[in-house]
Amino acid sequence: MELLSAIISISLPVTAVYLLVTFFISKFLPEKKLEVYVAGFFILLCVLTIVVAQQVGGWAGLGYAILGLFAFVGTVIGVVINMVIRYLKKKGASN
Repeated sequence: MELLSAIISISLPVTAVYLLVTFFISKFLPEKKLEVYVAGFFILLCVLTIVVAQQVGGWAGLGYAILGLFAFVGTVIGVVINMVIRYLKKKGASN
């Protein structure tokens, strides 16, 4: 149960930050589709975190790797939610 709370406590804020960033980008620059670049940036940060964790090594490195992994999970969840929202907006606009 502690693992589930760790996954939620790391992934949920990352998902929220991703969705907020993409929301503000789409409001200020509606003609540009920059969500892909934001997702790429978040995924790059997650991968870099895991690479740095391997350099640190030991239990601290394992902790950093788990942090990067859960942040990656949160980013993927945010991307999926963003895709569903865009699909529903497009479907609602066509009706």
